[in-house]
Amino acid sequence: TVNGKRPDMREFAPEHTSYKGLLCFQTYDLTALLHIGENVLGMEVGDGWYCCPQTQPPIDGLQPDHTVLFQLEIENADGTHTRICSDEGVLTHESAVRASDIFDGELYDARLALPGWDMPGFTAADWLPAVKDTKQSDSVLYPQFDDPVICVKELPAQGVYTSPKGETIVDFGQVVAGRARVTVDLPTGAAVTLEHFEA
Repeated sequence: TVNGKRPDMREFAPEHTSYKGLLCFQTYDLTALLHIGENVLGMEVGDGWYCCPQTQPPIDGLQPDHTVLFQLEIENADGTHTRICSDEGVLTHESAVRASDIFDGELYDARLALPGWDMPGFTAADWLPAVKDTKQSDSVLYPQFDDPVICVKELPAQGVYTSPKGETIVDFGQVVAGRARVTVDLPTGAAVTLEHFEA
């Protein structure tokens, strides 16, 4: 995000590749998201395909470290250029997303959410500097070559039922590749489990 806004609607980036040989990167135009004064670049990093147990073929010898590489190219009004790169000056913090997996889903603890963390003016007093990744990689950096995963349609529920166990079942009327969005009003610490399945 830039100042709390996403540069596009891409999901699950970066897409799956053979990580030992090829690492894909994405390019975004951030111009419209910038403003005069402080600007904040924010990233949420999860396991993704890299640390997914179901990744095929299995990736042997890779460590489940969350690593970010970015390069921000700025063309100034006077024609000069400024480059900002990922380094130890980046600040990090644990997020409300405690686990994330392409197949097994996400564990989110709303009690750990940090409202405004990717916005100007946020006080990052207890955040820690990033640690430089010193491991050598033979992987080649390459522009993303396949189409991005994006939401193309929102489907309303076609039916809501209650199972004999008291579970709420929501029927969307068709098989989809997607995720559900719900609104609940529950006490702090209550757990909600969303399971996706097809019948």
